Amino acid sequence: MYLSAMYSAIMLELIDNINKLTNLNLTLSTNKISDIGIKYLALVLAALTNLYLSTNKISNIGIKYLALVLAALTNLYLSTNKISNIGIKYLALVLVALTDQAD
Repeated sequence: MYLSAMYSAIMLELIDNINKLTNLNLTLSTNKISDIGIKYLALVLAALTNLYLSTNKISNIGIKYLALVLAALTNLYLSTNKISNIGIKYLALVLVALTDQAD
């Protein structure tokens, strides 16, 4: 499925505006966000500290996109998604690596 030109333009404007801000909370729970949506959101997540993504359609693929920007997040909420044990294991490995870097 391809994103429409209008949707792409909106996302680019959102990315530009969010990148100018810091210490942000973003709640996108119950929005049917998929792995493709997370891929685009990952472009702006570095500015966030709290991210609420409960009750969406995020799978193990989306976790890999989120893992790229986990260092900036203080809190991440992912309940009621399509993440399996494989995705959780990947997330845990990234978090351990980030913790080791901080020490």
